[in-house]
Amino acid sequence: PVVLAGVNAGIESDAFYLDTWDGFPQGRERLIAQLGASSNPVVLTGDYHAGMVLDVHERPFDQASAVAAPEFMSPPISSPLFADDISARTPQLRQQLNEHGYLTAEVTPGELTVAFRVLADVSDPGSSIRTAATWKVTAGDPVARQV
Repeated sequence: PVVLAGVNAGIESDAFYLDTWDGFPQGRERLIAQLGASSNPVVLTGDYHAGMVLDVHERPFDQASAVAAPEFMSPPISSPLFADDISARTPQLRQQLNEHGYLTAEVTPGELTVAFRVLADVSDPGSSIRTAATWKVTAGDPVARQV
């Protein structure tokens, strides 16, 4: 349930959460190789206190390596947010959503559509909910596209 593509949360120097796949690089590479060998893999994760869309590269953090799968990380429904922008050190990051909410996934034989749904106020049971971002993955293409 934890990020596979890798997250470097450092601001002035590298900072990795080693209880995610960043702490198990050889195991992660084996898993990514298996994903790359399958048709239409998609990774759904969470447990980071932010929502994200990431490219899972064959070699994490190496933009020159092929994309094996898209990764969609659900935002937290109520946990404190990690609001720091991690894009400077995480080149595989496509979008970061620093809001409370969840994601939905609609799957058809030809495509996957993921919608990030966010709450206006997590402490209000009657809070409004809106779609903050929608992404599609077409069968046969491991790169997600924002719509």
